[in-house]
Amino acid sequence: MSDHVNLYREQGVDSSASAPATPVWSPPSGLTDTARNALIKAVDRVPSAWLLPPQDGELFDRPAEVYARLQGYSETATSRN
Repeated sequence: MSDHVNLYREQGVDSSASAPATPVWSPPSGLTDTARNALIKAVDRVPSAWLLPPQDGELFDRPAEVYARLQGYSETATSRN
């Protein structure tokens, strides 16, 4: 992972324990190879629990961490059925 890994740390919530299942994601069809590869790379940097919708009780130290959480989810939300 890159240096911004601290933005992907949650305090007070064990996302892996609260997740009902391992989220599965795949890029939407119709993307160019360049766009698909860039999206996959971006999603791979996000903790897998963040592919699930935000939950009540998630705690963060800074607004930047909240923003990173919401961005992580939104990167995948538009391609869900």
